Amino acid sequence: MTEIQNWAFADCTTLKSVTIPASVRKIGLEAFYNCSALAGLTLPASVREIGPRAFKGCTALADENGLVIVKDVLYNYCGPGGEVVIPAGVKRIENNVFSHCDALTGVTIPPSVREIGNRAFYACHGLKSVTIPKGVREIGIEAFDWCFSLKDVWLPQSVKTIKKDALPHTAIHAPAGSYAEQYAKANQCRFVAEG
Repeated sequence: MTEIQNWAFADCTTLKSVTIPASVRKIGLEAFYNCSALAGLTLPASVREIGPRAFKGCTALADENGLVIVKDVLYNYCGPGGEVVIPAGVKRIENNVFSHCDALTGVTIPPSVREIGNRAFYACHGLKSVTIPKGVREIGIEAFDWCFSLKDVWLPQSVKTIKKDALPHTAIHAPAGSYAEQYAKANQCRFVAEG
């Protein structure tokens, strides 16, 4: 076996522990989706690809802050909200991780993150502050859409891709001449030149 198929264990709410064999190279789309009792997971180094939302809803895998992180990817958040600090080492924030989390008021993203997925913070109505550090290269579709309390976002020079409706309701603060400035002008967002 070299692959765990899409939806292979989705909604297996009594599954408590999984050891993936060393022959597995890929874990498919939503393979363990909503396996809420899954508390033990052993992944071999052979796993090179993990599909979208593979561990979404696996609340028992969460750390003390409510974050489900597997192989440097943040897959799920099931914490109480407030200010959330994503730990160093996370490289990607998966699609829909914080989506509709009204209790979330702030998030600090570490410099290790390269990509913020589609709708990662979609409709987080209480979100007021986000720290996006150097290193982030891509912000996905509707990543911060419907975040009406988020008035300003500071983007580093490293951001080279901002997808459709990622930041429609915020003022974008970024270096003059940056990709962020091009995005702001093309999408009629307020732009404030920094540095």
